[in-house]
Amino acid sequence: FLIDAPTQVGRDVSLVSGSWRETEAFFFGQDTWHASNRLTIDAGLRWELYLPATASRPGRYSNYDPSQNLLVIAGIDGNPANLGRETYYKYFAPRLGAAYRATDKTVLRAGFGISYEPFTNNQYAFNFPIRQNQGTSQGNSFALPTFSNGLQGNFPNGFPAPTVPVISSSGTVLPASGDPYNVIDKHFQEPYVESYNFSIQQSLPGSFVMEVAYVGNHGVKIPVAYNLNAALAPSLCTAAQIASLSAGCKATGIPGVTPQGADCTIGNSTRPLCNQFGRTAATTFLFKPTVSNYNSLQARLDHKFKNGFLLTTAYTWAKALAYRSDMNADDGAPDNYLDFQRNYGPTSRNHTHSFVQSYVYELPFGKNKHFLNSGPASWILGGWGVSAVLTRQSGAPLHFTASGTNLAANGSTQYPVQIAPFHVLGGIDSQPWFDTSAFCQPTVAGCPVTQNGVLGNMRRYQFSGPGLFNLDASLSRNFAITEKTGLEFRAEAFSITNTPHFSNPSTSLTSSTFGRITGTNDQGSNVGDGNRVVELSARFTF
Repeated sequence: FLIDAPTQVGRDVSLVSGSWRETEAFFFGQDTWHASNRLTIDAGLRWELYLPATASRPGRYSNYDPSQNLLVIAGIDGNPANLGRETYYKYFAPRLGAAYRATDKTVLRAGFGISYEPFTNNQYAFNFPIRQNQGTSQGNSFALPTFSNGLQGNFPNGFPAPTVPVISSSGTVLPASGDPYNVIDKHFQEPYVESYNFSIQQSLPGSFVMEVAYVGNHGVKIPVAYNLNAALAPSLCTAAQIASLSAGCKATGIPGVTPQGADCTIGNSTRPLCNQFGRTAATTFLFKPTVSNYNSLQARLDHKFKNGFLLTTAYTWAKALAYRSDMNADDGAPDNYLDFQRNYGPTSRNHTHSFVQSYVYELPFGKNKHFLNSGPASWILGGWGVSAVLTRQSGAPLHFTASGTNLAANGSTQYPVQIAPFHVLGGIDSQPWFDTSAFCQPTVAGCPVTQNGVLGNMRRYQFSGPGLFNLDASLSRNFAITEKTGLEFRAEAFSITNTPHFSNPSTSLTSSTFGRITGTNDQGSNVGDGNRVVELSARFTF
């Protein structure tokens, strides 16, 4: 930066506002039927209507047509304002719940429901000419980055002027081969989740209540962002040829046919749009419909607040499966285009076991308590309370990857080859957490897979990382000042045992820290990194 020699320069330019209008309508009806003094049924039906979004003005939406290699502009020269997206009228979302009192101490409950998630309509606004990306490429570590017009990316040159789109009489624009585009599915239907549960609740002696439940859901048409220009077959070059780029051995070429070092040659590429139109950039289809599944056993034991004591114990065994790794986003991309079915596996947030124990206890001393309820002892020992929350959770999934050079399949992630059982060593920092000798890089000497273009034998999130232990505790004291006023002092300790919550070890075979844990995090539990934190507080009530 100081010598005006950046490694990367770029910007996104919005020529027009990619704004849109959309209409949604929802209708819902529900009824509760007391079939008997033991059985209650709740039934409801929701109907949802999502009209395809339309550009607020002509030219403010753009969709890439992969069959013709054209960008279609909304509202111009006869192109529809919604770019031809179909309207679907069958978004029915039923709700059904039932509660049955088998005995005075036993209750059975069950439920089923469907929920929809609407399409993210801003995806049209990321295509040219609504948005232009001006990025640079650096030829080597010693060269200045260069724009597509040949100018170097530095302060004197600045950014080139935005490209003026040339719109044809049919309302289309010729795309740039190296710019990424989105392809909106004209037949897109909203994804939905079928949720269901069944539970048995039993009252036990001593103010205890136990509940055991099955909770699950099934995702339908779950969106996956699918790259239409990912390689559908690997190169057949040897590892040595790929390393040296000899005979044109690249993921986008065919050995001996594609010119030396060429990224894309029409008719000689394993990437479909590169082969057909010479496109080198990603072309994201929104969305490929897939499925997901979640199944869990949930058990809970509660002690109702009595005599100053409250207890809650909860355990969950669960498994979440999907074609995309992260279910906490609007979209997701697959790891593997060569064998799409291998993308189906645990999600990144899958924790098999989860145990939470919490309690609140008011000491039985002081006014209105069983012991020492008057005199100086009441004032000294009365009003004290303790509480704690214990969390135990199995580790987050591990995603092993290897170098994709020998795979030579643009868009797909290479997996290692597992040659021995997965064994946890428990090391931290400089010592490996798992036995790294159980994995090898495909085609490397000594690894069983020596042929180039072969995926490793592992699947996504096959193993899990270190588990989590956390204990939070608090001590409080209440003072009654008058009948309507009071003062509470509280000391809270988060992670009172100061037990670190280790992050997952490095799972990249090419990393110098492969197999090692080098940090901490909350593993998605929202309980912090594990360092002890003490807070003191006071509250005045009136």
